[in-house]
Amino acid sequence: MTTFHKVLLIVTLLSLSCLVFVVEAKVKKNHPTFEIPIPGPDQGIPKPDFETNSKGLWEILSINSGVSAMQINLMPTNKIVVYDATIFRISRLLLPKGVPCVPFQDLKSREDKVDCFAHSMEYDLATNQVRPLKVGIIIIQLEYIFNAI
Repeated sequence: MTTFHKVLLIVTLLSLSCLVFVVEAKVKKNHPTFEIPIPGPDQGIPKPDFETNSKGLWEILSINSGVSAMQINLMPTNKIVVYDATIFRISRLLLPKGVPCVPFQDLKSREDKVDCFAHSMEYDLATNQVRPLKVGIIIIQLEYIFNAI
């Protein structure tokens, strides 16, 4: 066995003995333990304010809103405003005639293209109507100001 291997063996043994000492020291410490009670079916769970047998339901109001919902806001006017990301540059709702398309450069091909799709819309719950929006959002005192088309 070479001198290098002897030194390596001694260093390894010393490291292991130090490790064992540290582990034993941690085990010997008295750490306080806490039991966390886990409530059973009838323990510690407050009853709801009202009882109901309904599990809720979903109702489709419109087959196609035109815009995928990344965010939805219910407005006090009983309308829903839906926002989607503009990065994919496509939706099922075109901008109305007369509204200019948004120019952009395709990142892969470096071609100049135009985005003629709406990426936000207003849905009226009372009339079941969809209106495309071109949105500039300014947040002032937690209110949204929309530049509607």
